[in-house]
Amino acid sequence: MRLVSKHALAADDPSGPLVVTSACSVWCHKDLALKPAYRKAAVKSYKADVRAVDFVKKVIYLWLSISSFNADPSLSCMQPEDARKEINRWVSKATKKLITNVLPRGSVHRDTRLVLTNAIYFKGMWENAFSKSRTKDHTFHRGTASTAAPFRCHSWTETDATSTWSLLKLPYKKAANNGATYSMCVFLPTARDGLRSLADEMATGGPSFLFDHLPTQSRSVTKLRLPKFKLSFFCSMKKVLEMLGLRAAFSGEADLSDMVDKDSAGNDVPLRVEDVFHRAVVEVNEEGTEAAAFTAVMTVLYCWTPPSVPVDFVADHPFAFYIVEEVSHTVVFAGHVLDPSETE
Repeated sequence: MRLVSKHALAADDPSGPLVVTSACSVWCHKDLALKPAYRKAAVKSYKADVRAVDFVKKVIYLWLSISSFNADPSLSCMQPEDARKEINRWVSKATKKLITNVLPRGSVHRDTRLVLTNAIYFKGMWENAFSKSRTKDHTFHRGTASTAAPFRCHSWTETDATSTWSLLKLPYKKAANNGATYSMCVFLPTARDGLRSLADEMATGGPSFLFDHLPTQSRSVTKLRLPKFKLSFFCSMKKVLEMLGLRAAFSGEADLSDMVDKDSAGNDVPLRVEDVFHRAVVEVNEEGTEAAAFTAVMTVLYCWTPPSVPVDFVADHPFAFYIVEEVSHTVVFAGHVLDPSETE
């Protein structure tokens, strides 16, 4: 976590070419006390705000540090719906208003006792920006259908390829006084309907697949077309996590006793995870990328193209993209573009 924080989430100069920030918070019912070890880990390791909310009487307080508790004299009364809105406002601020709503109506109620939130914001300018004058509409193929979308064009970049896919790496400018190296990696299947097979190949290749295939040299590209896109994604992750085997946390078998102390009567507090919500927004254009995310991979042999031989990279059908930090080998954002003309 410290390595990720140092390299991948430490560029926060709002006037610079690269802005990467992460924010965490713990919203706990005021009658429950977080265990000191858990609160210390949340604040020190994750730089989290620790906030106390009365989900029953609806009064909000703020722990300002690990050891001190200070109450704002102007305490505000809050219904569960007000608490939900307060958390969403926190998310909006943490993501520079790119995400304004993540907790849906009804997700916070009188039985809620703990809400954990994490937000990541990224804004990066391309090391070599695309010219807006060269952005033209081209056809993007979606299975048996097609749509028109604005494509950006370039003449050189860093690429790699096999018989089943091609890889494009677009570096971002670096932040001053920061050693982080960010880039967007676009995996384009050779077949127009090959995205699922590509995803299966990456999964079979294991966690190191992406970074093992990062190109290290630039080469001439005869034709490079990449569509502009803005994607927004939201889901409840409960069913997905349960399908992956994480079931006990959502049931009466959950053991979250290391998070909170016993209640005033000396009894353990029976907590379980009710749901996990995730929302992400990514926008890619000629200048660079703006992205935010909030959360309450068969291997084939290399088929290197000699650097002297120009290659084509025309992303006119569904592809996968990853925003990565290369020093810490961190994937910050990942997604599939199925239709660049759609935003949801």
